[in-house]
Order: sequence, then structure tokens, then C-alpha cells
Amino acid sequence: MFRELFRRTRRTATTRRATQKPTTPDTNAKPSKPVTTSILGANTHFVGTLHTEGNVEVADRFDGDITAKGYVKLGSDATLDGDLICERATVAGLVKGNIIARSVKILGSGRVLGDLKMERLFTEEGAFIQGLITLEEKIDLDELTRKPAKRTAVSLSTKTTEKQSD
Repeated sequence: MFRELFRRTRRTATTRRATQKPTTPDTNAKPSKPVTTSILGANTHFVGTLHTEGNVEVADRFDGDITAKGYVKLGSDATLDGDLICERATVAGLVKGNIIARSVKILGSGRVLGDLKMERLFTEEGAFIQGLITLEEKIDLDELTRKPAKRTAVSLSTKTTEKQSD
């Protein structure tokens, strides 16, 4: 009796799939751009303002503000001296500035010296936060991540281990 019930269910599901009309793609829809991840690796010092539609990963020093529509990850050796606005922030290093995001995760090695404004906050044991924490019901990131009208000069330098002679 149970076998009969299971057999009918399988046939019915197969029959439904076969009789459904295939959907046609919307030709008026804009093709979506692939999300890119900007990576500032080890031994990199960035000075300026970064505004991106994608994601950002920082492994060393960043002096300036970061605005990203995606996620931002700051590695354990990373230092951000500026404000951060993004969808999701993961902090394993040091932030000297304010963070506004829908979701903020401070790992055990993470330190934040500034205010936090977010919808969700996750912290690991050992995480350090010094500043005002504001939990919002909803944050409008579209308004906050609009591109600035004026472009800012950006310089990117790489640390060298060579000694310079006078």
C-alpha cells in the first residue's frame, strides 16, 4: 500500500514537470554585471577613498573611507583609518572609524575604535569595540552608497624592503 502511494507521487511530479511550459527569458531585462572583488593584498598601503559596486578585501593598511555595495573583509593584519559603509563587514584587524552596514561581524582578533550602526551584530570572544553601538531596524544602503559627485585622487603604494641610500 505504501509503495503505491510513493509511486503515484513520483509519477505525478514527473508528469507535472513535463506539462509545464518552459519560461522564456525576458529580453527587456538588463544583463547583470558580475560582482567583482577588489583585493588590497599584503604589503600594500592605500591612501584615498574607495567606492565600488562590488566587494573589498583588505590585508594591510587603508587610509581613507570605503563605500561598497557588497561585503568588506578586513584581515587580521589590516588597518582601516577611515569610515566604512557596506552591505556586510567582517573585521579581523583594526578599524579607526565608524562602520555602517546591514551586518557587522567582529572576529576575536578584531578591534573597532568608532561607532557602529547596523541591523545585525555578531562578535566572537576577544572582539573589542570602543564606541556607540546603534542597532537599527532597517538601513538604507542605496542612499548611503551613491557615488560622490566629485572624484578624489587615490594613491597606491607598495612597501619595499630595500634601503634607500642618500
